[in-house]
Amino acid sequence: MQTRPMSGPSGLFIGVSVERAKPERSLTSAAARFGVSPREVQVLTLILDGRQLNEVAEQLRIASSTVQDHVESLFHKTDTENRSGMIARILIGRPGHDDD
Repeated sequence: MQTRPMSGPSGLFIGVSVERAKPERSLTSAAARFGVSPREVQVLTLILDGRQLNEVAEQLRIASSTVQDHVESLFHKTDTENRSGMIARILIGRPGHDDD
């Protein structure tokens, strides 16, 4: 976020410019707080894109059981029990804290 002075008809205004972060960078940095591996980030990204586990396996060229192992690892690292909880914890939660 940037701020810069701008003049207007009745004096001085502050303008705020907001740039959207690249989603993959945001997800990677959010996931890093939980110790998520690069491969787990790949799995998570595809899940966020709405892919089913078999589609994730096919795209990453790994076994479905390996994808499930990555998902279980994500559950463990985020202290969650389902995909929606895991995604919420990574994107808006904090490690070691309950979501407020």
